[in-house]
Amino acid sequence: KDCRKHALRIDAIVGKEENKFALWRSPPALSTGDVIAFKSPIAFGKVDVKRVLGLNGQRVRPKDCYNRIEHIRPYSVWLEGDVERSHNDEDTLEYSGSVSKKLIIGKIELILWPPSRIRSIFAIRPPVGRAWWP
Repeated sequence: KDCRKHALRIDAIVGKEENKFALWRSPPALSTGDVIAFKSPIAFGKVDVKRVLGLNGQRVRPKDCYNRIEHIRPYSVWLEGDVERSHNDEDTLEYSGSVSKKLIIGKIELILWPPSRIRSIFAIRPPVGRAWWP
């Protein structure tokens, strides 16, 4: 219990809004369109970055098949990438689909490297008909 109290005290100091460059915060409150980092469910040890298309309880139409409708399980989010990848890419372990919230590392707010690409990341809501509440 002492470790938990210590972690909550650190979170109260580090996770404040005025401290934008904190390296650690409590789990983010997610909404559709946010960009997140997560542990890949198919490649052990790999961290991936995708955009949230839907939240638990919603229904979504995946990018690869508009005729299919998926129901997002409880405590999960539906993730898809912004960039279309060809099948000839070396990085073939790209993941899109339902991911447990336990695998989420955090929300991406800035690109810091390389310096020529430094910028803020903004949420882009999915188009109408891609995600909805039943």
